[in-house]
Amino acid sequence: MTVRANDVDYGRNGTVHYMIGDNRPVDPETSMSLFLIDRETGLITSNTNKLDRETLDRYYLPIVAYDNGVNPQSSTATVTVVVTDENDERPKFLQKIYRVDLSESQLSGPVVSVVATDDDVDDNAKLTYSIVTQNDLNFFSIITLPSNDGVITVYNPVDYENRSQRFFNLTVKARDANPNHFDIAHVEITVTDANDEKPEFLKKVEVITKDENIPENSLLHTFSAHDKDSPPNNEFTFSIADHADRFYVEQHGDYCMVKIQNGLDAQTLDRETSDQYTVKVLAIDKGIPAQTGTATLYIKVTDLNDEAPTFAKQYRPIVMEDEDPSHEPVITFSAMDRDTKKYGPPFKFELPPCKNPTCNENINRMFSLEFDPTGDGGNGTGKVMALGKFFREEQKFYYLPIIMKDMGGNNRLSMTGTSTLTIEIGDKNNNQHYDGFKEIFVYNYK
Repeated sequence: MTVRANDVDYGRNGTVHYMIGDNRPVDPETSMSLFLIDRETGLITSNTNKLDRETLDRYYLPIVAYDNGVNPQSSTATVTVVVTDENDERPKFLQKIYRVDLSESQLSGPVVSVVATDDDVDDNAKLTYSIVTQNDLNFFSIITLPSNDGVITVYNPVDYENRSQRFFNLTVKARDANPNHFDIAHVEITVTDANDEKPEFLKKVEVITKDENIPENSLLHTFSAHDKDSPPNNEFTFSIADHADRFYVEQHGDYCMVKIQNGLDAQTLDRETSDQYTVKVLAIDKGIPAQTGTATLYIKVTDLNDEAPTFAKQYRPIVMEDEDPSHEPVITFSAMDRDTKKYGPPFKFELPPCKNPTCNENINRMFSLEFDPTGDGGNGTGKVMALGKFFREEQKFYYLPIIMKDMGGNNRLSMTGTSTLTIEIGDKNNNQHYDGFKEIFVYNYK
C-alpha cells in the first residue's frame, strides 16, 4: 500500500519523505524489518516471505512523515497490516482414536461425534468428513455438521449374534478444500448385546401317544432350547402355559422334562374326559423386556378298559301293586360303555349270586333277569320279570343290583360293574277309610 502526507509549506519545507519509526516489526531471527517503505513515494512493501497468519494475523507499522526543511517537522501515523489467509494448514483430529459402545437394539441414529480443526479461516477451514473403510459403509455413514464436527450414524442395524458384527474399526478422514490436506482418525465401535433374541426350541412341535391312567410323575417328553443372546439375556426358565394343574416341567439347564400329575379331577389322563391335550411349553429369558419361546406338545390319549357298562339311560320302572306281573316284564334295558368300541359291547347282564355281597335274597325272590345277547342290535339286553305281587303299603321301592360286563363278559380284559335299578311300586286305592283321632292342647289366656 502507499501512504501520503501533505505539507502546506513551499520548496524544501514542503517536500515530504517517509520512514518507518521505532518499534517496527522485525524478523526475530535476523532482526531485519519485516516491512520497507519508499522514502519518496510512501510505498510500503514486504521485506520477508515468512509472514504466517496463523502465528500473527496483523502488524502495526509506525509511519513517520517528515519535511526537508532546516528544522524538519514530522508527524506519525499507524498503519495496520492484516495478513490474509492462505490454505496452507492441514486439518488435525483432536483424538486419533475414538472408542464407543453401540447397542444392537439401536436401529439407526447417531453413534459418536468426531472433531478435527483447521488453523485456516473461512472457506479454507471448512472440513468434509468421510469413512474410508468400504465395508463399514454397509452399516455406517458420516455427516458433516455446520459446526465443522462429524457425526457417525448407523443406518443398517448390526447384529451382536453375528460374530463378524461385534466390533468395527472405522477409518475416518477429515479434509479441507485442498484434497492433499487431510487427517486420519480411527473409530472403534464395540457392539453390545440387547435382548433381541427369544429362546428357540430345537423342535417346536411334538406329537406323542400315551395310555390313559398313567402314573403320576410319568415323563411325557423332553424339550431343549437355546438363546443366541449373551448372559444374562440368554438365561431362561421353562413353564407350562395351560393345563398347569395337570402338567409340569422339571428344568435341567437348557432342557426340561414335561411330566404329569393328577389334575383337578384327581386323574392323570382320562380318555373319557378328553382324548387329546395341547400343552404349550414356554421358555422365558431373563432379559428386559423378557422374550418368550414356545413349543407345543400334542398328546393323544389311548383307551384302556377302565369303564364298566352302565344303563343306557335312567330307567325308573313302576310295578302296580296287587297285580299278577307274570304276563309282562318290569323293564327291558340296554347298556352303554364310555370306553371305545374295542372295550365296549357286546354286554352281558346277570343278577349277583347270593354269595355275592350285593345279593339280597328278598329281592332275588321277587325279581328275575333274562339276558338276551341278540337284543339292541347284538349289544345285548336284559329283561327284568316280577315274581309275585307287591303292596306299596309294605314297601314302596326295590333296589335291584345288576352285574354288567363288557367285551362279551368272557374276555380277560372285560370290565365288570354293578348298576342298581330302582323299581317303584305303584299305588292303588285299595284301602278303606277308618276313624282316627288326634290330641290337641288349647291354651286359655285371661
